[in-house]
Amino acid sequence: MIEKEIINIIYLLVVAISASIIVKRIRFHYTIALILVGLAISVMQIPIEVEFNPEVLMLIFLPALIFEGAYHMDFQEFKRNIKPVWTLAIFGVLISTAVVGLLLNRFLGMPLAVALLFGAIISPTDPISVLAIFKKFGAPKRLSTIIEGESMFNDGVGIVLFTVMLGLISTGTFSLASGIISFLTVVFGGVILGGIIGFAGIEVMKRADDHLIDLLITIIVAYGGFVLGESLHVSGIITIAMAGLIIGGNKAKIIRPSGQLAIFTFWEFAAFIINSFVFLLIGLKLNPSMILANLHIILYVSLMVLAARFLSVYLISGFLNRLGDNISRKWRFVISLSGLRGTIPIALVLGLPATFSHLDFFVSIVFGVVAFSLVVMGLCLGPIMGKLKLRKRTEKEFRYEMDIGSIIGYKKGIDELDRLFNSGRISKKIYDKIRKSYTEKIEGIEEDANKLFVSEGRISEIQRLVISRDLLIARKSAIKDAEIKGLISAKVADQLMSEIDQKLVDIDIELEEKM
Repeated sequence: MIEKEIINIIYLLVVAISASIIVKRIRFHYTIALILVGLAISVMQIPIEVEFNPEVLMLIFLPALIFEGAYHMDFQEFKRNIKPVWTLAIFGVLISTAVVGLLLNRFLGMPLAVALLFGAIISPTDPISVLAIFKKFGAPKRLSTIIEGESMFNDGVGIVLFTVMLGLISTGTFSLASGIISFLTVVFGGVILGGIIGFAGIEVMKRADDHLIDLLITIIVAYGGFVLGESLHVSGIITIAMAGLIIGGNKAKIIRPSGQLAIFTFWEFAAFIINSFVFLLIGLKLNPSMILANLHIILYVSLMVLAARFLSVYLISGFLNRLGDNISRKWRFVISLSGLRGTIPIALVLGLPATFSHLDFFVSIVFGVVAFSLVVMGLCLGPIMGKLKLRKRTEKEFRYEMDIGSIIGYKKGIDELDRLFNSGRISKKIYDKIRKSYTEKIEGIEEDANKLFVSEGRISEIQRLVISRDLLIARKSAIKDAEIKGLISAKVADQLMSEIDQKLVDIDIELEEKM
């Protein structure tokens, strides 16, 4: 019996690898290809049986996907945009869940509790396809951070709502007051616990001097944090999202390059495997006849989900703009379109108990909505961004950015080389040879970067703004440190940091206009 399960899993891996090779050759997005492969497996009715306990499925799949995204996020950029990220993540999911649930109840006659459960399942967004498109078009960094950060935390918020609604359906009882208290406790309890685990992980990593130990710590943080969070009745997903953000934001300070490479490779591989499995498993669970029978409902629900997304984004961004944020009309439109659905809704619907009376219907509709979102909206997003002229980087700017990235990489390599030599792990001859090679490469790249800097005026202006922003952040950090040490009062520190915050907002606005 075990042998049969292993063979089926290997078969799915072969299918995933084959799909990956094909889409690389035809330059088609991998996630969209998996959707189509999953549907093909269902239509051909290939006799593969791979069954997972729903709780085990959530435990294996979700921590890896969330931690991988959190670890690789730009922590400083996230902190600068924490207000729109958290507002969209919490209230965006709440509004979307409510709107989708009420529309399903009103127009399809679905029981309200069941309709809200569906809304909670389908509301979390997936940034994988969107960020790939953004990288291709050179979208502004802040826009990418808002969408990626929102997606990471709205996954946790959506899962909390999913758990609450599933419990309501199971027990048949619900109190609004206790539901709100439970929701806030679970969400913000996850934030606090994630912070504790993240900083604890940093302290352990500081004392480790082995890339395998560093990797093991991240695995313990991801899966142990999830289990601990759930056992303490807070959000395990938000716990590991916070822990991943904190560790990822400090990785350059505490983890050697070999450890960073090991961690990056492992979690990239884990995310690839899990994304592949999720979309292929949904294909195995699909009933093709039910998909065809509900095709019109899939279209209706897809439009409902899109309408709910637009409503939530425009309401929230309007509120944020009143508080001083700068989210332009173009950005509102792109953020609304960027709310693609992907792995998390599919993982949640796979996690429904087999006794759930609407299971087949939910699987078919969720798969259909995700397919519509990724295929139709995913393919439309690029051309729409082109029409909106959000792509502002010239070829020279791209080359300059490549040069800067290469210089940073080589200089970090020299730092590591110096450390190895000073510790006596390499000989003077090898050290001199490698250092000379790296130095010559840096000099050549710097020469090219300087030519681009002189010939492209926008590059110098963008660099000025970026450097000004970094210096302001350094000043803010120094002021906070002076307050902690008692050198200045809290009132003075708050006033100085408030002035810096306003300057940072002004710089971000300028950067958005130029990048």
